Amino acid sequence: MNYVRIIVLTSLLFTSSCSTNTSTDKTTSIPATAKGKAFHKFLQKFRVLSLPMEIRSTADFSPEIFPATDPNSTDTLFVNNPDTPNRCFGILPDTATVYRVVWLAPAEIYRVMLSTFTKSGEKISERQLAIGACGTDCGFSCTETVLIRKDYTIYSADSIVSGECNDDGKVIPGTTHAYVKAITGKVLNDGKIELSGIATTGSTKGKN
Repeated sequence: MNYVRIIVLTSLLFTSSCSTNTSTDKTTSIPATAKGKAFHKFLQKFRVLSLPMEIRSTADFSPEIFPATDPNSTDTLFVNNPDTPNRCFGILPDTATVYRVVWLAPAEIYRVMLSTFTKSGEKISERQLAIGACGTDCGFSCTETVLIRKDYTIYSADSIVSGECNDDGKVIPGTTHAYVKAITGKVLNDGKIELSGIATTGSTKGKN
């Protein structure tokens, strides 16, 4: 299986699960209900990120460095992939009104997901940010990039080079195509996530 390489362009700000300082532990404002307590525990697996942030996939990095959700716990209330351990990447900053949680769902190449919640743990929206066109094949290379800017606009792109292979597993000259599949979007102040359709540019032939 290929894995995702995560490159964060700016520093990550870590929260401490044992901190009592509400200026650094922003999960303390969750109501003390059963679901609220479960949500608080779920959020403790994530660190607070700073923006802009870039997530870029390659084949030589393991997402196992990030905490995993527990399929046998109340974590399943908050992720849409409950039967498999997902990887807890981070929480986007500015949690005054909503939580914006970035997590990684298992696949051939881990899928970057974004879920938004109210302060009490009710899900507002959930979208896959990764396009999902990357994979492995002869003559095929792909880099997946997800960028979230300071204004919460989103740019996601799969940059692809593909070509036909001969019986020896070598790319046939003149058969390569270079193209980019991309989407844009934004996380709104109320937690809703807007994403465009996929646009493809490039498709250049005959370059090796």
